[in-house]
Order: sequence, then C-alpha cells, then structure tokens
Amino acid sequence: MQNAGAAFMLDCCTVFWRMLRLTGWFAHPTHQLSSVEIIGGGRRAGVVAEVQLPHAGVERALGENKGFSVEILFAEAAPDPYSLQIAFTMEEGTRIEVPLEMALLRSLKR
Repeated sequence: MQNAGAAFMLDCCTVFWRMLRLTGWFAHPTHQLSSVEIIGGGRRAGVVAEVQLPHAGVERALGENKGFSVEILFAEAAPDPYSLQIAFTMEEGTRIEVPLEMALLRSLKR
C-alpha cells in the first residue's frame, strides 16, 4: 500500500484473547519510520511497538531495517481489528493514518 510517498505492508495480524500482534514493513525513499501505533480499541494493559527492525523480505530491494512490530494487551477482550487504525510517523513528522481494514485487505490482495 502506498501513501504520502511511503510504501508499507502488513505481514501478520494475530488476535488471541486480549492480545493483538501486527508485523510488517514500511519504506520511504528519504525518511525513516520513527513510530507505529494502533488507534482505537479501548483501554490497554500494555503496548510494545518497535520500528526499524530487520525484515529479510524487503531488505534487498528497499534497504535494511524496514520492519515494524506492534503488540497490544487490551484490558478486556481484543477488538475486531477492522475497527482500528494504524498510524505511522516518520522522523521528520509526517503522520500517515490508515484504517487497519484497508491495510489488511490490501495485503491480502498481493
């Protein structure tokens, strides 16, 4: 999926009880990803979000450290992922928000 000159794809979306886990890659020709977050879904007991991780699937074509991962432990049952949004913020401040449903469906079409 492309937005604001950036390309990104979700490799994994797993929901298990109160846990949501997303992994994928994000690339922009001139800016690095500085953060990724999930918007919506209610109260959280914990969040771990990492960016600039190794991603062997795109390293050769797009460069090193394009991977990201988000894990959320919700206080109650995990919400339907289609009700959430994913937000990417690049180091120079540009923020891209996309419905998670759109990102997931786009990833499935490839």
